[in-house]
This record gives sequence, structure tokens and C-alpha cells, in this order.
Amino acid sequence: MQGRGTYTWANGTRFEGEWRDGIQISGIKIGPDGTRVEIANGAVVESPQQAVARVKLEEERKAQEGRDRLAREARTRAAQARAAEREQARKNEQDAQDAQEKKPARQ
Repeated sequence: MQGRGTYTWANGTRFEGEWRDGIQISGIKIGPDGTRVEIANGAVVESPQQAVARVKLEEERKAQEGRDRLAREARTRAAQARAAEREQARKNEQDAQDAQEKKPARQ
């Protein structure tokens, strides 16, 4: 496709603007839900609102990754503490058995 015009896809997305060699060069792409995306020089141009939303989304994703990492670390520390407690209990039990074996038998 080449030239100016409107193209509508089967899903309802519509592009109004200029095409060159089958590539959307400049114009507006309107999604089936009415969302509008500007195309300039063959690339999507973010509106200020889209840029703010993208930055907020990225910040939330990073914050969630941080919370997930902290939760994993806490679970790891808890598992290590439980393992250490089990090991200490096993040692205490072994020490008690050793002490019992070393006691002289009563007559």
C-alpha cells in the first residue's frame, strides 16, 4: 500500500494516514476500543499521558519485583532457621543419647 487513506482491520482497528511501501508512515491508529495512537516517521509517538502511564507501570513493576525478592529472601531465611533448629534438636538428642550410654549402669 502507498498513499493516504483509511484502512480498517477485521478486528475494528483503523489507521488514518499515510502509507509507504506497506508501512504506516504518519497518521492515527484507532483501536477497536477507541484508544488512539499517533504514528510519525513510521514509529509510535507517545502522548504525555501515555508516557506518564508507562513510567508509572514500570515503577510499579519494579516495586513489585522488589517486594517479591524480599518475600523470597524472608522465606529462605525462615527455611534456614527451621533447618538450623532441626539440626540443633538432632544434636541435643544425640548428646542426650551419648550421655545416657556413658552413665554406669545401676546395680
